[in-house]
Amino acid sequence: MIMDGLGSNCTEDKELVSTWSKLVPLKVSVLAWRLWQNRIPTKDSLIKRGILEESQSFCPYFCGKEESEEHIFFECLIALVTWSEIIRWLNFSYVSHNSAMWSFLHFAGLCSGDIVMKERFSVIWFGYIWTMWRRGNEENFKSSEGHTEGNSVSYLEDIQLTSWKWLKSKVIGFNHALIQWNLNPKECLGWRS
Repeated sequence: MIMDGLGSNCTEDKELVSTWSKLVPLKVSVLAWRLWQNRIPTKDSLIKRGILEESQSFCPYFCGKEESEEHIFFECLIALVTWSEIIRWLNFSYVSHNSAMWSFLHFAGLCSGDIVMKERFSVIWFGYIWTMWRRGNEENFKSSEGHTEGNSVSYLEDIQLTSWKWLKSKVIGFNHALIQWNLNPKECLGWRS
């Protein structure tokens, strides 16, 4: 089980984490699982394995730091600003973590609903992870001539669109327009305060 050793007493959270989300594409569940296992091929791990040279270690968002799992998903300025935008969109207070597992558990724990509601809500977290990974790779593989600074609003819009598409395609009765999702995601999820 993925949770072993983390000391969580919440059975519901363990069930949520130990199952693969049926609401996101398999490749996204695999990415999250690999992230929870510290098995993402970031530049720091590729350098350790002799695939890249030290000079190639920098973050794809040009912040000057070494690319690592913790950095690109939780510590880079682009990641921090994007998390801030997500939390503002959802109208929450949130303490960010630099551990994928704790980030996920804390984020899912913001939802006051049952396990089904938490799984639907967690689609936003998966959307964040997928967007950061995909866009980081786009930055890594495009020429530096065409580089433009990252825009946290466009990252948020990407996460909103991605999570909305996944929910619309997988959840029966999720018939909300994108504009409704962008304006009030909690209402679209059937959130009860």
